[in-house]
Parts: sequence; structure tokens; C-alpha cells
Amino acid sequence: MLDAPLVTVLRWCRVFRLEISSRLQQVLLLDLPLSHEKAVEQMLWKSVFYHVIEVLRQELSEFDEEHIRQQLVSVIDHVISIVFILLLKICNVTWDISFSSFIYIYIYIYI
Repeated sequence: MLDAPLVTVLRWCRVFRLEISSRLQQVLLLDLPLSHEKAVEQMLWKSVFYHVIEVLRQELSEFDEEHIRQQLVSVIDHVISIVFILLLKICNVTWDISFSSFIYIYIYIYI
């Protein structure tokens, strides 16, 4: 069981990661060519997802506990959903392509 200060820090880290994710997604949607030039998508991946996945992966290799495995799967599921939704938004905003009819197919297959 984690102590209260550590739980508070972990919650703030999650809030901070969500805020960074939101801001970088906004930049991607506002100016795709500049985002490509500045590698904003790589910044999003590294700062929000990669480090969390690596820490959980290392913990899993050391302790191999089910709750760590569940956290890792949860983070990866979260990454997939964010990237998928971001891709849909980019297609819709940049090229005016709507994938709304395919979303239900994806959800049906994914679930």
C-alpha cells in the first residue's frame, strides 16, 4: 500500500501529464506543418507516455506483480485511445475527412 504523500505526488504527475498532452495536441491541431518540423508528436510521446511505460515495464521485470501489469495495460490502452482520437481530429481538421462512421466499427472491434 502506498503512503499518502506518494499517492498525492502520483496524482499530480497524472494531472501534469494530461495537461501536457492536451497542450501538445492543441499545437498539433493548430499548425501541423510546424508541429512536424518541431517534432511535437515525438515530444508528446516521450514526455507523456514513454517514460511512464518504461517505469512500469522495469517494475514489472523486477517484481512481476499483477497490479503493475494491469497499470501497464491501462496506460497502453490510454495511449491507443489518445492517438486514435488525435488521428481522427487531424484528419478532420486538416483534410476535412470525417471518420465518424468508422469509429463505431473500431469500437466494436476493439472492445
